[in-house]
Amino acid sequence: MSTLEQAIIIAATYHSGQKDKGGAPYILHPLAVMARVGSETEKIVAVLHDVLEDTSMTAGELAARGFSAEILSALDALTKVFMVVFGCRCCG
Repeated sequence: MSTLEQAIIIAATYHSGQKDKGGAPYILHPLAVMARVGSETEKIVAVLHDVLEDTSMTAGELAARGFSAEILSALDALTKVFMVVFGCRCCG
């Protein structure tokens, strides 16, 4: 299984049952973001970008599953930007 496939499965699993404000399955949002970027690394970060913010998944768990330092760094940067701009929903 590719890293991208693994990322999609993780995102789908951890967002299972979540709905967006319109009532649609939340996973559609990260999948839509993923479809708008180019490289495989960008796609992985896109599909996982809300997993660390909105679920119990941790960066350590992603690292243990083999995700690279580059991916973890990008996810960390996105999470920090989210926290600064929108306030922290994930860690108080």
